[in-house]
Amino acid sequence: MKTSKLLRSSAAALAAVFLVAGPVSAAEDPATTETAEEAPVGDHGAGTSDRYQIAETPRQQVGLLLYGALGVGAYLAFTNARRQYKGERSQATGEFRWR
Repeated sequence: MKTSKLLRSSAAALAAVFLVAGPVSAAEDPATTETAEEAPVGDHGAGTSDRYQIAETPRQQVGLLLYGALGVGAYLAFTNARRQYKGERSQATGEFRWR
């Protein structure tokens, strides 16, 4: 029983490391990236707006969705823990005990 908990928590930690390290280790091709000197200044084109875009690529949009899901999950976990420790849940007495 304890080995399955250890295996699941280790797998979750490893998945978190890979999710963080994956985009960081992705190398961009230096031949395709523009430097500040090569980028056109003031010429935005006819159809573009001057709005600042938070997520420019689909990868960044997925990352924002993952951060949002992580935030919602953390909020739900925090509220559940608060209710558990205050004794507001019918299953809880509010006291800490070792298992």
